[in-house]
Amino acid sequence: MALGISTKLFWARLTQQDQAWTGSGYTRAVLLDENGVGYGIDAGLLWKVRQARLFANVQNALASVYFDEVPDDRPKARASGGIGWTDEGLPSFSVGAEKYLFSGSPWLRWMAAGEFKRTIEGHGALSLRAGYAAYYKGPSDGASWSWGVGYVFRRLLVDAAAVNVRDGIAGKWRPTYTASLGIHLN
Repeated sequence: MALGISTKLFWARLTQQDQAWTGSGYTRAVLLDENGVGYGIDAGLLWKVRQARLFANVQNALASVYFDEVPDDRPKARASGGIGWTDEGLPSFSVGAEKYLFSGSPWLRWMAAGEFKRTIEGHGALSLRAGYAAYYKGPSDGASWSWGVGYVFRRLLVDAAAVNVRDGIAGKWRPTYTASLGIHLN
């Protein structure tokens, strides 16, 4: 069994424009631009039972962000858990669920993912990943997908991934792509 605990520092910025309609026109806009600082704690457990991996974690436990001119904020805590299966030379699979805690939080979200990793002696390792997530009893168009590919050779790591995300303004899904290049220092 493994336990991990981490603390984090939030640096937040809040901007807000207030303006009212008077019947004949808008009032002069008042702009609020506020910086805040806060903290949070994350904790997780991992149990290994042969090829099975059971996990549970909580993020943003006891989290707070403090502002000078506006009320302080408390980022919502999120709990998650799941089970995964790994076996040397075979694809690995995992299923899990996450839930933001407290009132006004989104529905329970479930996820499924898989990864196939192949190591070739003297040539590094290639991994292919895919995932799917949806909200339990949520909107029918609330599902998202992801995929990724990675290559490791000696100390060099090259990775690319894509995930579809919902545009908060237009409400449409759009793919987002990321790529990274890493170097292991150990």
